[in-house]
Amino acid sequence: DQCKKILASAKIAFADDSALSRADKMRVVREDVKALNSLVTSLPLQTDIDKEVVGSELEQEMRRMDEVIRRAVQEIEAIQRKARENTDGIRLEVNESILANCQALMSVIMQLVIASRELQLEIVAAGKQGGSPAEFYKRNHQWTEGLLSAAKAVGVAARVLVESADGVVTGKGKFEHLIVAAQEIAASTAQLFVSSRVKADKDSAKLEALSHL
Repeated sequence: DQCKKILASAKIAFADDSALSRADKMRVVREDVKALNSLVTSLPLQTDIDKEVVGSELEQEMRRMDEVIRRAVQEIEAIQRKARENTDGIRLEVNESILANCQALMSVIMQLVIASRELQLEIVAAGKQGGSPAEFYKRNHQWTEGLLSAAKAVGVAARVLVESADGVVTGKGKFEHLIVAAQEIAASTAQLFVSSRVKADKDSAKLEALSHL
C-alpha cells in the first residue's frame, strides 16, 4: 500500500508543469519514501524468518500470485471491453493494440509461472529424501525465501501493469508508466524463473520445457 502511495504521489509530481508546484509535490514523495523506509526497517531480517513455516508461506504466496495473475488477465479483458464501448476510430485502434500487447505479455507470464511452479514441485519431490515437503523447504530455506520474494514481486507487478494499462486507455496515465510496468513484471517473472531453476537437475524435462518458453 505504501509503494502504491509513492507511485501515485510521484505521478502527480511529474505531471505538474509548474516547477514550484512540482517541488512541493516532490517533498510529499520524499516523505512517502521515508515512511516506506521506516516500514522496511521494521521488517524481520532474513535470519529472523521462521524456517519452520517458510514452506507454507511460499505455498500461500504462490496461490496468491496465481490468483492475482488470473484477476489481472480478467481486468485487462474488462478494460478492453470498456474501451470498445467508449472509444472509436484511431483512438480505439491504439487502445486495442496496447491491450492486445498487455494480454500477450500476461499470457507469456502465465506460461512461465506455471512452468516454474511445475519445476519447483519436481525439485521438492526429488530432494525431500523420504521426508515431507515442509522439511525440504526448511532445509533449503534460502532457496525457498528466494522463491517467496520472487512470487511476491510478480504479484505486485501484475497489479501495477493493470493499473497502468487502465490509466493509458482512459487518458489518466502515461504510456511511459505502462512501459515501466511491463518491464517490471518481466523482470519479476525472470527472477522467479531463475530462482526456480537454481536447484533443478540439468537433465530435467521440466527445466528443458521452461528454458524454451
